[in-house]
Amino acid sequence: MRKLLHLSAKTRSYEIVYGPSSSSQNGERIPMVTRSVLGILSDLGAQVQVPRERISDGSTKPTVGLIGGETRPTIIVHSGQAAPADAYVSIAYGPSVYWVERNDFDSKYAFTVVQNLMALAEADTSSKAPVVTIPAN
Repeated sequence: MRKLLHLSAKTRSYEIVYGPSSSSQNGERIPMVTRSVLGILSDLGAQVQVPRERISDGSTKPTVGLIGGETRPTIIVHSGQAAPADAYVSIAYGPSVYWVERNDFDSKYAFTVVQNLMALAEADTSSKAPVVTIPAN
């Protein structure tokens, strides 16, 4: 792992920092660039199942299909005239209702992660973030 990340073998713990890689880090930091919350929400929104009527009337674009090795959307959001009575979460938007199934654990988990990301994005950033170290014994 040290070789792959170009880390110093002399250091026992490494600091994770936000930003692109730089040669001046002496192998003691792991630079990381993450996606924005807006980028994550845009990708998730493109995977929502949308009614044909909303596509044909110009309200939205078709659902983006999966590419590469993906086998299912991150969050499966169904749409129709009405949500099942036992839906995990549902919302009416215009003439359609969108929902996540109660028995779809992966979608529920991903939905919760997105809610947590949104809460973190709204958090006050005036306090100093903690430093994360990774022991590499």
